[in-house]
Amino acid sequence: MSIPLAIYYATMTGNAESLARRASARALSQGWQTTLLNLAEVEPADLLEGRLALFIVSTWGDGEPPDEAFDFWYDLGKANLDLGALRYAVLGLGDSDYADFNAFARNLDERLAGLGGARLAPASTPISTSTTPTPPGKQTYSTSSPSSAPSTNPQLLKLKFSLPRRPCPPGRTSSQDFV
Repeated sequence: MSIPLAIYYATMTGNAESLARRASARALSQGWQTTLLNLAEVEPADLLEGRLALFIVSTWGDGEPPDEAFDFWYDLGKANLDLGALRYAVLGLGDSDYADFNAFARNLDERLAGLGGARLAPASTPISTSTTPTPPGKQTYSTSSPSSAPSTNPQLLKLKFSLPRRPCPPGRTSSQDFV
């Protein structure tokens, strides 16, 4: 039996989309039925279908969503929906040099939960692939981790994949941390 999984992404540089595509390919290879969706093409009401969902998002600037997800985020903020049938996890990507590192991922998680969505796991212990230690107060963000995997759906958390390493964008001096 194939389990349906919606993978939503929002990106500015392409990292979240790349990771979402890799997660989708991995899930398909493990027998999942995946749907890959850019948040630019999604309305908050689409989340009412009540499915298992993975959100892979980046944060841009001073804690904002990527440009392509701005309309979705604005509409979700105004929405009065009952997302009680939605089970989800959020994976945030970003650069820990910013004060509001992974703010969009944290805010998205809080809003989904506030509308009744069920987290697959509580916010996890920070995870980083950076070679530079992450200073206290600048943590990565994810609502799922192997140590906190819910017994009701361990398959989602078995979607293991390595994260892409990208060179720093022009004008940046630090390496990027990816969750």
